[in-house]
Amino acid sequence: MSKIKCSEFSDTIENIKSRIGNNSKYGDNDLQSWLLEHLKVKENEHVLDIGCGNGTHLREVATRVKHDNYCFGIDYNESTIKLAKEESKGFKPTVTFLHMDMDTLGDTSSPFKDNSFDLIYAAYAFYYSKYALKTLDVLKKKIKPKGRIAIIGPHGDNNKEWFVFLTQFMKLQNAVVDASSTFMEKIEKYARENFVHIEAAEFVNNITFPSYDILATYWKSNIYYDPQYDTKFEKYAREHFKKYKVFRYAKKAKMVVMKEKKFM
Repeated sequence: MSKIKCSEFSDTIENIKSRIGNNSKYGDNDLQSWLLEHLKVKENEHVLDIGCGNGTHLREVATRVKHDNYCFGIDYNESTIKLAKEESKGFKPTVTFLHMDMDTLGDTSSPFKDNSFDLIYAAYAFYYSKYALKTLDVLKKKIKPKGRIAIIGPHGDNNKEWFVFLTQFMKLQNAVVDASSTFMEKIEKYARENFVHIEAAEFVNNITFPSYDILATYWKSNIYYDPQYDTKFEKYAREHFKKYKVFRYAKKAKMVVMKEKKFM
């Protein structure tokens, strides 16, 4: 099983795919269309996608850039990069995928020179960085003088209803709560200190799970899943469905776009 790690918790590619699939299938808003609208990608731009996954977002971005090898995607997981390459065979314009840890972008071995990109973005990936603010310093060097960085991640009372449900029978790790609700505050603070122009946009996807089995699958796909709580989870979940018929919660995210770096 392929794992993604940060300083305080780890996740798996398989579980990430499961959560994304359920949020898409049972939600009322589409992240990809929202993402493309707010990234405002232009023709001829050089773009880097951090945590590109299977390349779905980046291929859409490339159709707007309209040039071969102007778009690059990196991901910590080698099997995911292999999948991105396979799914991009024959795709035009050509997109380049590299197996790479975002925290090594500033190393001498990095293939990317300073002042290379018009846009660097990370969608639901940047909180996996062990050194997020230091890595932002590196990204600031990698964009052109008037380039931009866009970070998208969980925000505010994201997952509130879900977390309230879980805390009936378990305690959530501080790292989980921080990554899910306060991480983007740190990103926005950094942006205001280091860039001339800041834009922020919020995304809400209201999820409705129609059955206990689907909720149980979601529970088991999360980073804080612990089988010792399965019995209590089932008890509270079945009581919830008996009373309310469905389980509803909201996924909330923020995009922070930082433009024109202050310090060259």
